[in-house]
Amino acid sequence: MALLVACASAGPTKAPEPDPRATLAAYHAALTDGRPVDAYRLLAGEARDGLSEEAFVELYTLEREALVRQAGDWLEIVNAESPDERAWVNAGAVDAELKKTAEGWRLVAPVRHPPVAPTP
Repeated sequence: MALLVACASAGPTKAPEPDPRATLAAYHAALTDGRPVDAYRLLAGEARDGLSEEAFVELYTLEREALVRQAGDWLEIVNAESPDERAWVNAGAVDAELKKTAEGWRLVAPVRHPPVAPTP
């Protein structure tokens, strides 16, 4: 089971900023310390979609050890190397992926337009 962790604006638990590692550390700490409601509030909206706070608490009650282990594994991975800052931009039929570098935002790959059908 994969859960997305990101900033949440609802409730008293706010994700530490700007370091995404701090958000993941806060999520792991909340799970480890028995605070599933705080952990839930650190989930991105798309991770919470279809998963109520009550359902997350129930999941935590049943799968606490697995959730703590999973968050710990993620934390170990992101602490091993710096995470990339990336953005995905969609302009109609064109998608572009950008990466933040020391020089600023840069395209990861050339933007590819969808293939154009040959004219008869």
